[in-house]
Amino acid sequence: MKSLAALPLPFNPGDRFENNLEVDVLGCLVEAVSGKPLDEFFRIRILEPLGMKETSFYVPDNKVKRLATPSPTMRTKVSIVFPIRLSRKDLI
Repeated sequence: MKSLAALPLPFNPGDRFENNLEVDVLGCLVEAVSGKPLDEFFRIRILEPLGMKETSFYVPDNKVKRLATPSPTMRTKVSIVFPIRLSRKDLI
């Protein structure tokens, strides 16, 4: 978190809103508190109780053929403001 806190803001607060690292930070927090990788936490605590057997972070090789190809109008450009990877050790 110290390395994240040292990064400059990409714009002034209130100028605009952009989803950025908050989801990554929340994922790291869930991993730190639960002691489990995020995908395992989701599977055990959310997906299995809801009966969502085919929902995961990764598509198994034997199911890749089932993925839909997005139409050209559905594709968007993704901009990465802070290209860093957070892990549990970054929270300490």
